Amino acid sequence: MKARAISLLVILLLMCVLVGGRQREVFVASVTERVIYIPGLEDEYKFLLLSDNHIIVMDESDDEPVKDEALKRIKEFVNNDGITSADQFPYWIEYANKNSIDMVLMAGDMIDYASDTNIDYIYKNLKNWKQQTIYIPLGIMTGQQ
Repeated sequence: MKARAISLLVILLLMCVLVGGRQREVFVASVTERVIYIPGLEDEYKFLLLSDNHIIVMDESDDEPVKDEALKRIKEFVNNDGITSADQFPYWIEYANKNSIDMVLMAGDMIDYASDTNIDYIYKNLKNWKQQTIYIPLGIMTGQQ
């Protein structure tokens, strides 16, 4: 069978080392595109991989020790312009929706620690994906669980 091209759009969203410009330009500096040929596959697909976002959203329900630790850690998950992973996440959703991505793969820690606020933030944003989304949990979340 004739091999067809699959466009694999790989975005390694390591928020702590994300290289980017201003909010809307963050995509261009962080996109790596690879074409993979799979014998027998007849269609072309584009995938978006987001990895280790470590989103931190704090509110009054977090106790003081959790807030103190989160304030220290949030600095590790910003781009060069100081934009947090939580503020960048909606732009990746927008990117996928505007660029004909077939499926979004999320790997690693999506949130930095378990809290109602962090989980609600993820669920709220996931509703904006137009694509099918798969989450592959890797590693262990820090903070309270």
